[in-house]
Amino acid sequence: MTTPTSQLTNEEYNRLVNILANETAIKNTLLTFSFTAVLTVIGVALGAGLEKIHPLVYLVPFFLILPFTARISYYRLMSAHIISFLKVFAPDKMIFPIGTKVVPERHGISYHLIAWLVNHEMFLLSVATTVTFWVAYYSGVSTWTLRDALFFVLPLPLNGLILWISDSVCSYKRLCNMYTFKWHEYLRQLESEGKQNA
Repeated sequence: MTTPTSQLTNEEYNRLVNILANETAIKNTLLTFSFTAVLTVIGVALGAGLEKIHPLVYLVPFFLILPFTARISYYRLMSAHIISFLKVFAPDKMIFPIGTKVVPERHGISYHLIAWLVNHEMFLLSVATTVTFWVAYYSGVSTWTLRDALFFVLPLPLNGLILWISDSVCSYKRLCNMYTFKWHEYLRQLESEGKQNA
């Protein structure tokens, strides 16, 4: 009898591996573009003089940061989904991902800081955008009005949303463990159905 794990064809395996490679390339492109765009806006602000450009222009990068944060997080979810599937249905071809349980990537006390920074790059860009906006807006303000206070608060919910999205996929290990458990349930279901049909 054919087991569910032996039903995974080379074509499907190669297709999933190609999806993973493409996701990584697209994610890196999005990050590079995001950094370039946001740093360009900040550079223009500093080069032209903060007072020469309307301060609200400095919030424009949020229209890029927010959807890109969602897209990058989605790719992280999709990657964990595929990797965990392959660990269950093609374990003979996933020696490295399975072996990371024995030889984890973590090294030294700085690992958690590095991991946090890498997974919150878009949040850091949003903070840089917010600070630039604040400096541009409040550099000429001597007495605050209610409008000034509202503009101060304006970017904070956007920062919070970006942080929340980034945090939701920060732990790749947790994502993979969750999906691996569900893929094992699916495998048991397939094996049970196979026995009933035999």
